[in-house]
Amino acid sequence: MLRQWWQSPQVISASRYKRKISWLEVFSDLIYVVIFHQLTVGLMEGHNFENYGKFLILFLLIYWTWSDFNFYFDSHGDTSLRTTTLSVLQMAAISFSALYIPEFFHGHYTSFILAFALNQLMITYLWWGSGHFDPDHHQYAHDHNRQYWISLVIQLVAAIIPNSKIQFALIIISIISNYSAGYFARKAAQLEFQKRGIEFEISPALSERYSQLMIIVMGESLAELIDSMSDVHKTVSMLSLFFTSAFITLLIYLLFYINFDHILIKKGYGWMYLYRQSFVVITLNSILEILFIHLILFEPSHLIQTALAISTITMVLSMIFLPISLNKNSHFRWNAIENLFKLLGLIIIITSIFLPISFALYLLAVGLSIIVAIEAFSNQEQSLQRN
Repeated sequence: MLRQWWQSPQVISASRYKRKISWLEVFSDLIYVVIFHQLTVGLMEGHNFENYGKFLILFLLIYWTWSDFNFYFDSHGDTSLRTTTLSVLQMAAISFSALYIPEFFHGHYTSFILAFALNQLMITYLWWGSGHFDPDHHQYAHDHNRQYWISLVIQLVAAIIPNSKIQFALIIISIISNYSAGYFARKAAQLEFQKRGIEFEISPALSERYSQLMIIVMGESLAELIDSMSDVHKTVSMLSLFFTSAFITLLIYLLFYINFDHILIKKGYGWMYLYRQSFVVITLNSILEILFIHLILFEPSHLIQTALAISTITMVLSMIFLPISLNKNSHFRWNAIENLFKLLGLIIIITSIFLPISFALYLLAVGLSIIVAIEAFSNQEQSLQRN
């Protein structure tokens, strides 16, 4: 009876494309709500390059954990006792790592490194098991997992080195090793999928998981704004800026929803890999947007004003051009009037850099509104043409 429940991981097959999100995946997101909150709190404690560097390192480690666990679950997950138990243990491991995020921001890395090494070991074991129980998957899993073993060794070495600068450098190397796993496994993956007669494609369930990640980030943004407003004198001017900030946050998510909600990713290993890694840029930029909106409200400066405009432009361009390149149903369509209005929106956002801070937020909201409205109209028009 136990053997029936404690079964091997799900074998990769075309049927996974039709799967639905499980309760276990949704439950795991609750942990990341807390973790992303800790990241933003730590980021707001100091506005210098060192603190931004620590935040970037932590973000890349946390995002890798979230993304890789979801990719594993999409490929091999099921409702067996084995998958459920190991998934819960992995969630416990990343939660344990999150306990030491404040210490990491204060320059004490050892405890976090040891805790994250446990998380790294759990994910490495999950991938090892997928190849161990499925001989046809062994080479792909081995090539993919080799980088994770290397990263784990680097983390353990970093934990016993007393020099914090060397520790920090080793963490960077371990991150590179983790993120390069897909590249080194590409040939084995292509041979395996060719042998199985299936194609590389992002399942609707996995695509929905990335959308849920954006909901977490945007929800954290609104929660941070509301929490910060509780401690300030609520003048008409301050309330107006608050609602404008919340509106900008909603516009960013709306732009994401318009362009990514119905996207069908092109088939192929490279497109699948690009889609997963593109959310590093999107999610990271979203968190920075949260920071800059918060700072321009409560600690305004021209530097923050400029950073907010640049962050918004980066977000707009990535959310417009990434779907065009990734979506197999999308074709670049040159519409002079639409592009003129988008250009106008970008010019308005850039202009906000040179205005007084009190007006910059309003102008940025106007520019972003124009772009979102045009994107919504354009996507609706293309949808009607396809139907």
